[in-house]
Amino acid sequence: MESPEEKRKPRDEATLKKLALEIHRGEVFGSWGVRNADDICMVFMVLILSPPETIKEMQDEEVVHIYEHLSKALPHSINGMPCFLSCQMITKPEMVILSPMLEKLQAQEEEFLCESSPSRPPEMPAV
Repeated sequence: MESPEEKRKPRDEATLKKLALEIHRGEVFGSWGVRNADDICMVFMVLILSPPETIKEMQDEEVVHIYEHLSKALPHSINGMPCFLSCQMITKPEMVILSPMLEKLQAQEEEFLCESSPSRPPEMPAV
């Protein structure tokens, strides 16, 4: 079990911005992509091997999502979802900061796609 000094420190805004970009680009798979809650332990297999104290610590830290980078996925999948032997966590306070970042990225992408839609021809640069 970790001592209080070893507990995970909250991530700063710059780190959360990087994570938001990775999520938006599809480089990360998280518990938000698991259709059935019972499948979370099959996707993030490290949770099956975790002692009950670790699960209790996750609850105490208000973990709301579990994720990992797709580059760390195992070569097989379960029900079409990747499997991992490691995972990272997003806490409730981090999600409060991360959610608006993800919404902003989505809005920017939609705005960009609307601006370049075929129904509105792009303006030609001056010659």
